Formats: sequence, structure tokens, C-alpha cells
Amino acid sequence: MALGFRVLLRFILDQNDKSALTTIQNLFGFGGISFRSGTANCWRYETSSLKKIPLIINYFNKFPLKTKKQNSFNKWCEIYSMMLDGKHLTAEGLETIRQLAKKIN
Repeated sequence: MALGFRVLLRFILDQNDKSALTTIQNLFGFGGISFRSGTANCWRYETSSLKKIPLIINYFNKFPLKTKKQNSFNKWCEIYSMMLDGKHLTAEGLETIRQLAKKIN
């Protein structure tokens, strides 16, 4: 909040199959599942716990994604690293995070 903005890092997975997300939630042991309003049948697994993010990173480093989502994941990890270094508290760092976030799908 030093610059008037709160930086929140979230890990989100959307699927039409709630049971797949439940399996992921059980695998990690944290996070929540909710129905995405305004959709026909889309469910979301989400966590914003900075303490738990290393577990997600370790998992996907061990079992890398095989699609363009890997590029998004790499950018997400870069943002996480920047936050650990406190770069989100500087104007330059915040702008870098904004630009990276725009490239994540």
C-alpha cells in the first residue's frame, strides 16, 4: 500500500468439471472452490495465500505444464519473486508487475 495500491497474487484454475478442481484442492490441501456466476457450468479453484504459493510452484516445477499456460505460469512466478523482494513497493516494480500481469491469461 506504500504507493496507494494493494498487490494481490492469486492462483486461479477454471474448469467445467468441479471434481477435477476438488482433486487439485485435495492434492494441495488448501484453496477454495466456487461456482463462477454468469457462466453456464464453470467452477474456479483459487488461493491467494502467499505462504502456500511455494507448494504450487514446486508442484508445477516437478510437473511442468505442456501448453502456453507454462509461459503464464513463468510470469506469475516472476511476479511472486518480485513481491518477495519487495519490488511491488516501488513505482518501477509495480509497473513491471502490471505489465507482466497483462500477459498472463
